[in-house]
Amino acid sequence: MGVSTETRGAWAPKGRSPKQLHLELNALHRERLSPGVPTDDWRERLLLNAERALLEGRFLEEERLRVASRARTAPREAHAFAAWFDALREHGPGQFDPLFDYLAEEATREEVTWFLRQEVAGEGRRESATQAIAAEAGIPVVAVATLGDLLAFADQSAELADERPRLQAYRAQYGVGDIH
Repeated sequence: MGVSTETRGAWAPKGRSPKQLHLELNALHRERLSPGVPTDDWRERLLLNAERALLEGRFLEEERLRVASRARTAPREAHAFAAWFDALREHGPGQFDPLFDYLAEEATREEVTWFLRQEVAGEGRRESATQAIAAEAGIPVVAVATLGDLLAFADQSAELADERPRLQAYRAQYGVGDIH
């Protein structure tokens, strides 16, 4: 499977746009998570879902590779790491997400309006953008690592334990839910 690169590094298999890729991944997750009974075409569906699962794995590998060099620059000293992590808000890989090019160049007025409503609505509610998308569009959102993972890691690291209050404050401001 060849790799094509679109705007600002978004990965999609050759011959598919990032939008097509995510629609296929959405179909995979919808199939995985929907209750049902066996059907006569179960073999075909299983093969299609296996193809989609391989596609998902390749996508995740490519995305990890895309951020690996930045992740390797993360400082090992606790205070420096916390500052590095905070700086991702301003200079992180999401700042140049292809979504913004899509909104500027291809999105319909309705899509832009929906996006802006989500942004404004997010200002006053305790729901993350990923939760809103998952709820409204029915698209499961999968993270490689969560802020909860980072907090758990901080609990196990003597160097990062002092940074836990800052991580909790970050989650209180930008995340959702209780910290366990």
